[in-house]
Amino acid sequence: MKLYGSFGWKKLNNVLSSARLGHCHFASLSVQSTKSEKKKSDGSSKKIKYSDTVILPKTTFPLKISPENRKDHELSLAEKYKFDQLYTSQRQWRRDQPEYILHDGPPYANGEAHIGHAVNKILKDITNRYKLLRGYRINYRPGWDCHGLPIELKSTIKLDAGLNPDPSHIRSSARAVANYSISKQMESFKRWAVMGEWENPYKSFDKDYVKTQLQLFYSLYEKGLLYRDLKPIYWSPSSHTALAEAELEYVGNHESTAVHLSLDLNLNLDDFASKVGFVLSEEFTNSKDKKVKVVIWTTTAWSLPANTAIAYRGDEKYSVVFNPRCHLDNRVYYVVASKLVSQFELALNHGLSTVTEFDAQNFEKLSYQHPWFPDRIHIFFQSVHVTMDKGTGLVHIAPAHGPDDFLLALKHNLPIECYVNDEGNFDSRLESLNGLPALTGGNTGVMLKLKEKILKKEKYIHSYPYDWRTKKPVLIKTSMQWFMNTQKLKEMAAEALSNISIYPKNVQNAMLNQVMSRPYWCISRQRVWGVPIPVIYDKDSGEPIINKEIIDKLCELVEEKGGIDDWWNLPVSALTQKDEADTLYVKGKDIFDIWFDSGISWHLLDGKIADLYLEGIDQFTGWFQSSLLLSLAVRGCAPYKSLFVHGFVVDGENKKNVKVFRKCCESK
Repeated sequence: MKLYGSFGWKKLNNVLSSARLGHCHFASLSVQSTKSEKKKSDGSSKKIKYSDTVILPKTTFPLKISPENRKDHELSLAEKYKFDQLYTSQRQWRRDQPEYILHDGPPYANGEAHIGHAVNKILKDITNRYKLLRGYRINYRPGWDCHGLPIELKSTIKLDAGLNPDPSHIRSSARAVANYSISKQMESFKRWAVMGEWENPYKSFDKDYVKTQLQLFYSLYEKGLLYRDLKPIYWSPSSHTALAEAELEYVGNHESTAVHLSLDLNLNLDDFASKVGFVLSEEFTNSKDKKVKVVIWTTTAWSLPANTAIAYRGDEKYSVVFNPRCHLDNRVYYVVASKLVSQFELALNHGLSTVTEFDAQNFEKLSYQHPWFPDRIHIFFQSVHVTMDKGTGLVHIAPAHGPDDFLLALKHNLPIECYVNDEGNFDSRLESLNGLPALTGGNTGVMLKLKEKILKKEKYIHSYPYDWRTKKPVLIKTSMQWFMNTQKLKEMAAEALSNISIYPKNVQNAMLNQVMSRPYWCISRQRVWGVPIPVIYDKDSGEPIINKEIIDKLCELVEEKGGIDDWWNLPVSALTQKDEADTLYVKGKDIFDIWFDSGISWHLLDGKIADLYLEGIDQFTGWFQSSLLLSLAVRGCAPYKSLFVHGFVVDGENKKNVKVFRKCCESK
């Protein structure tokens, strides 16, 4: 450091020398002002700042960039230092080095980049640059997920034509939304200096990608891994489509109306005693003609018209109880699980006395009157899904509206009735409820008709599934859908996951648990913007027809036209090349689940296994899982060697808020 002014090097040396000799007391030193005077050429003097006495590196690099200039500054840096050339350069000069493959999980092409994108892309870039410095040749091809409901909803808003305009118009508008979003997001990613193959990104609506998807569908069908069936699935009335588990958000403070409902056993107390095998004591002799009712508890009163059975727990005891304060003439006897009598007392807000306790197996001898259709008589079935933590220990079974209910119906050959249409409204078969939304007005309508049977009605706050895009409640209803048989893949998946490194360590078992508990995967959606499931149906029987010739012809059209819009535009005869086909068959209207779209992206690696998939923790139920299942199904191995998951960026209320996040990344 060089000092100027009256306190120079010579004087400093003299002072230090004196100090060493003991001739100087520093307490008596007085340093002259840092603003010394220096004479100008005209004889006048000016003040010299202390900063002028210190030699610092000279740079044009600004201390900070104003928000309005930030975007231009980033672009100028990227242009000056050729950030976009680093990826191509390292691919050339590291040609003989080992390759490191980070396969990009495609973000949705449905808007501009936000801070969540920044977290993900920068984490990937840090990983790639570290591996580059370690001597690897980086393979990172960015991609985009171009189909799906979010993009379609934006396109319909732009069309200002509701949810059901012409398919060709929706697809054209959705493609424009996706292309615009890709260009804007790519502009941001490149400005952030993310190293990647930006001149050749992959997009799930590219013609080669779509052709591969169609052929993989046929391959999986031939292997017996895909099938069409009637099953209860999550249905979004607000989106008019089926949803997979990964497309749900569980809202913890959802409010339902819970009811305790009594159903007639068509037996008096005396007959009930004979059936169950106990003797009435003298105090109940005068009550032997009184009715006996079973009590169920449900938070889905709207599903009661679809009831076909009541389930009980086979290894539990049940009690017949009554209100001792009730006059004999008005006395009613109720059947509930013995362990839940105290909860039932709380619900009724009074004490109960017990007539008898009996084994659950006695329900096999009993039947009850349907709550909505009094002329129908149904019976009881044992089921392990009945629990003793809430309710009455007796569960109303509606096979069309619950997976456990549905399995019980299949086991005992029960009828499956669904009175709710694809709009989420009751259909005309229930005249008093026709057109009412099942979850709202229909629910109220059911409770109003059954008010004489309702013993208790209360608000119940609990976790409930919502559509992840519309943020509105969903329901479960049976529907004819296409499914992937995950049951056949579970053993392979468990073995594959045991050899995959998952970071951080505390989430290693999350994906295994989710895969093993998944009964099937619904891969069909009832929308327009996506890849069509290439199936035609017999007009009379409704039977699906899948053959290689139709799929090959469709692939030819995709190659020729650059897309798959012809599925909606051409007649069936153009696909089958048979003139009579138009009178015999009809094209399917389902498209693939977007997780199927993105889940086959591993095919872009030409048979290689990715070293790493790096995404948010929600992808355990999404892309990580769909990629694993489809890779195992098609080629018998996992698509990745390692998984790394990161958390979410949240706002001040601990919520994901895309509008706020996008503002964080906007350059004004």
